[in-house]
Amino acid sequence: MANAIKWEAIWTSRGNVITTELNSLADGGFATGSSGIANGTNLDQYACCEITLAALSPSAGAFVTLYVSHAPDGSTYGDPPSATNPGGEMSVAVCTVETTDSDAKVITTPIFRIPPSGIKFTLKNNCGVSLASTGNTVELFTCNDEVQ
Repeated sequence: MANAIKWEAIWTSRGNVITTELNSLADGGFATGSSGIANGTNLDQYACCEITLAALSPSAGAFVTLYVSHAPDGSTYGDPPSATNPGGEMSVAVCTVETTDSDAKVITTPIFRIPPSGIKFTLKNNCGVSLASTGNTVELFTCNDEVQ
């Protein structure tokens, strides 16, 4: 009989899922990430992302929204969030962007669940300004439960 459920291990980086798609991304724009990321082998349960935005001076109330779409059959994804598809059901994190300086920003999302299938990421810029032309990334980290 199991008597404890603990984290299996520390977070594992799965690499950058959005990179150059963020470069010069306009305010209100959507950046679609990599092709599908297979989670059918690792079967990771939890994820968080580290969003790095190069130096910028965002407007008051600035934020970014991270979305995840998935393919239950491993290859067929729904339409990603866009100007014509708000994708609210795909939103996994809304993160405030610090506005008191023009330095680079590093934002860690809350933990969210991911399905045992292919996944894709999209990020929406609501910073009030375009993102820098280089130096922006979204890195995926995953982990799992361990039943003891």
